[in-house]
Amino acid sequence: MTTTNLTWMTVMDGDNLDEEWKAMVEEAMSVMTMRWKKMKLSLFFLVVVDSVVVP
Repeated sequence: MTTTNLTWMTVMDGDNLDEEWKAMVEEAMSVMTMRWKKMKLSLFFLVVVDSVVVP
């Protein structure tokens, strides 16, 4: 809630908003992508190990 309010205030504030906003979004996206890749990797390993262990 607080974070949302802060973000909203920043959005309403305006001037050098675009650059900061883009940077923030890009950072969030890259973090999410990395997490997603790691998650997919671990899921893949789980499935492979599972199918190998349990014939």
